[in-house]
Amino acid sequence: MFSIELSYLRLMTSKMMWALRITILINTVVAMIIAITVSSVYGLYLICSDLVFVLLFPHLVLVVHYPTWPTSMAWFLVSPLLFLLRALSGEPVLGYVCMSSGF
Repeated sequence: MFSIELSYLRLMTSKMMWALRITILINTVVAMIIAITVSSVYGLYLICSDLVFVLLFPHLVLVVHYPTWPTSMAWFLVSPLLFLLRALSGEPVLGYVCMSSGF
């Protein structure tokens, strides 16, 4: 999916491969840090299921109910916002608190 979006930007094949390698490296480092810091498998399960629900469910709803609206570029634009909102809501398994607890 990521390489298809890069092909829309008219990147050359070698640049596309380097972009994919860097993305895979970043994902691997983040996954490794999360796996090392979480003390239980159940905690990892909660984090993964929550991220899938937060990141993919809104797009699934749009695709099912409004098939002409969502595009893959919209997914790339909205996903950081959804991830930011989820990160600001806190995660007890990872040990950080909600940023909006004062409201």
